[in-house]
Amino acid sequence: MAEKTKTDKTTAKLSEDQLKELAIHNRFTLKEVKLMHEEFFKKYPTGKLDKKTYLGGDFTEKHKEKFCQMLFDHYDTNKDGFVDFKELFQIASVTQRGTHEEKMRYLFDFYDLNKDGYISEEEVVEMVDAMKPKDSPDEKDNNDDTKSVDTRASVKEALNKLGKKVDKKKISFEDFLQAASQGEFVILFLV
Repeated sequence: MAEKTKTDKTTAKLSEDQLKELAIHNRFTLKEVKLMHEEFFKKYPTGKLDKKTYLGGDFTEKHKEKFCQMLFDHYDTNKDGFVDFKELFQIASVTQRGTHEEKMRYLFDFYDLNKDGYISEEEVVEMVDAMKPKDSPDEKDNNDDTKSVDTRASVKEALNKLGKKVDKKKISFEDFLQAASQGEFVILFLV
């Protein structure tokens, strides 16, 4: 068991049986799971990645803090303010070894900010604005009002290309999956 810190935010390393269970259900070999587990605990000896550490990493130097917070919150599936090995492993499992549908579900759930089962125009605008790197031309040359208008116009155009009526303004997972299978989701999520 890992040592406890003063703030008692330590997570025990997983047992051999727990690691086997992860391997069986997530398309990784036991050897791969053990290696990832070992590397995670080397990097995060408490067994948990906190938001402050995550937001202070190299990734956030190039991206907006809002986007990084959105990512962290999406990774923190149990909403305890930390990302533990199991949570991070589940992400790796889907993004690296998941089926097409699992990957699309993961992406859909990430964009579904209010978790109502649909992606709205507003959610896409918020995500696209948040995802733009700090040093992108859009970020340097425009004020916030112009950026929002430009993003909204691009999102509406992309939704129209997907055949959605502008007044509907929401995409179900089934619509999203169908568009993704036709290669159209790239239009929407790379505006």
